[in-house]
Amino acid sequence: MPAVPRILVVAWLAVVAAAVTVGHPTVISTRLKGEPLPSQAIETRAEEVEGYTQVFGPQKGATGDHGFMDYKNLTSYDVEACATFCNEQPADHNGGACRFFNIYSWEIQANDESSVVKCSMYFDVSDASEATNFGEPDGSIVNSKGYRRKSLLPDGGFENFNCPAGPDSDFCWTNKTSTWTGISSGPFTDASIFYYRPSGDSQPYARSGSRVGVLGEVTQRDDLPGTLRTANPLDTIAGKQYVITFFHRSWFSDGDDLGFVEVRWNEDVVLANQQGTSDWTYHEVPVTAAGEDVLEFHGGKAPAWSFIDDVDVFEK
Repeated sequence: MPAVPRILVVAWLAVVAAAVTVGHPTVISTRLKGEPLPSQAIETRAEEVEGYTQVFGPQKGATGDHGFMDYKNLTSYDVEACATFCNEQPADHNGGACRFFNIYSWEIQANDESSVVKCSMYFDVSDASEATNFGEPDGSIVNSKGYRRKSLLPDGGFENFNCPAGPDSDFCWTNKTSTWTGISSGPFTDASIFYYRPSGDSQPYARSGSRVGVLGEVTQRDDLPGTLRTANPLDTIAGKQYVITFFHRSWFSDGDDLGFVEVRWNEDVVLANQQGTSDWTYHEVPVTAAGEDVLEFHGGKAPAWSFIDDVDVFEK
């Protein structure tokens, strides 16, 4: 029997070594002197990952601690694994769900023999200008990429609304924009998108930005609930799992028994919250898509207004 060529034996051993490295345990990869670091060979890998949009990279520098939730060490430069960690990351009580991750290689310079691939997760979205952690003095950070989680809602913060009187208006409201429709129980505006220009750093209405969804008649002409509905059906896939995330506030309530909000998915109630007076509270609701789904928020009875802000619909 002829001898097996040495090059085939070496190749087979390499395949076996690669096959046993599975999962995502904490690990520091090592290399032989003169071999390229893993980060030097990843430029041609696919950039896209389902449910995310690449925001920046590859570049030097990792994002900072603003909105930081957690991190994982990866066995390889695996963007999909990092996305899975972000999807499964428990929500932050104040910041909400994971909406952004930063994957990068940290090359340790102590002996020029090792590197670590890290996956950092955040509830705030960053851009390239905020990737200012360069790993010094112990090493350097390279091949840093940032990914934003895609929301099926084009305007979950209601920020597309502009006052008809112009940007110098102190406040205004409407019951219809290109992305949201307010539906009233009576002859007045029981659901609206409200704009308020703050003085200084104070913003008493919106959780972020300067617009917010309001359930309940703004000028208190009635005490009937209203409904905010997405103006267009969502681009969902039938049978696929999604999660609705949002923040709710019932602040000016005269009675704790008055404030409430319901989340409706294709007119079915998927969350009923009799919250009474409260500050901003994070909620998330899992749903199954029928395809071309419609999201609604229903509630509010002036003067027990319900405020809705920072709404997202993510793939699970």
